[in-house]
Amino acid sequence: MHRPALVAFKTAMKSGPKKRFPGRADGRFDGRMLIPEIEPGFGIEPGMNVFTIGSCFARNIEAELSAFTLPTLEFSVPESEWPHRPNGLLNEYNPAAIAQRISWAVNGTDTSEMNETLVGADDAVSDLLLPAGSPVSRSRAIARRKEIDSVYRKLPDADALILTLGLTECWEDTETSSFLNRMPPVPVMRRDPGRYRFHRLSPFEAVSHLQPALEALINGGLPRVILTVSPVPLQTTVTGEDCVVANSLSKATLRLVADELVMRFRGKMDYFPSYEMVTSAGLAAFQDDLVHVRQGVVKKVVDHMIRLYVRGQEAA
Repeated sequence: MHRPALVAFKTAMKSGPKKRFPGRADGRFDGRMLIPEIEPGFGIEPGMNVFTIGSCFARNIEAELSAFTLPTLEFSVPESEWPHRPNGLLNEYNPAAIAQRISWAVNGTDTSEMNETLVGADDAVSDLLLPAGSPVSRSRAIARRKEIDSVYRKLPDADALILTLGLTECWEDTETSSFLNRMPPVPVMRRDPGRYRFHRLSPFEAVSHLQPALEALINGGLPRVILTVSPVPLQTTVTGEDCVVANSLSKATLRLVADELVMRFRGKMDYFPSYEMVTSAGLAAFQDDLVHVRQGVVKKVVDHMIRLYVRGQEAA
């Protein structure tokens, strides 16, 4: 619904200085990055059970939330399976896969029975529901899925969800009607042409996946969601475009998706501007690979979140 012009004008006037984009003398500029003012719709308290879902930036966030119970930290794999962050295989990047994972958690789905999305020889299986990882035995892949399911079973009872949207490019297994968290190996696609389909999700498609999953979760009792967009760029694109251009479209799409979801779940969901904060600092906010965010910048983002949302605790 369009807001009448006079109402929009009065709202803007009440918003004070933040109605203008900040200059260097503005308090929202800390000398390196912009820190937007927002009005939280709810609060969270130390000790609450906070669930994190999303891209690798979700892992960055949870690493700074030491005052909370974080079920996702209960999962880890050995370095032989993933040499980086121990729970990094929990990363979910695109809205369709995120929505699917939330729905499975709400419905108590046993993903260890989805054998069609485990591809390769029995002693060297790749799990297409996970974002990466070395091939493992089929028995280990099934056991690992059970471990992940056990973590996600705790999602519906969480006190809050921090959900980070990562990218819009994704793959679908049309035979199982499931969205994958990685591109199927080329030999697998060659053996079964037509089975796997590439999508670059539009804002409408992304919302149509996420809304019913979040609705089921919130209607089931989850009281609050903080929604963010990851500043970590798309690292590879299969669109044929320069990845810089493809990433720009991906992030713009996710920002629209976040805004639409917050409007649809007003009072239960807030948007937190981690994407705006990090990207306002330019490439200096990123490590030498220009992909991963510097830890000091991540800490500033999470400290701002804590100041706004956490009752009775100042950021460290």
